[in-house]
Amino acid sequence: MKAAQIFLRKVEHSYILHCEHCGAKLDPKKVIWLELDQRTNTYTDQSVPEEDSQGYFSFGIGCAKTILKRGGINHVRLQTDRI
Repeated sequence: MKAAQIFLRKVEHSYILHCEHCGAKLDPKKVIWLELDQRTNTYTDQSVPEEDSQGYFSFGIGCAKTILKRGGINHVRLQTDRI
C-alpha cells in the first residue's frame, strides 16, 4: 500500500475524490485505495505486478469491504452524476 499512500499525498489537496463503487465524495484521510488487476479484472488490497496493474482506485471504507468480500468484483455503475 506504500504506492497508494504516496499517490494519496499527491492528490489530497488537488482533487475531490469519489468512490468508484457508489460515487460518494470521499474524505482523503479515510479513502481506501484498491489496485485493479487486469489479469483477473478484480480489485485487490494486495500488491500486483506493475505490468498487470491498471492502477489504484478510490473507495469508501464500506464499499471497499464489500468489494473485497465479493472477491474483488465491482459491479459497473453509470457515472452520469459526476461533473
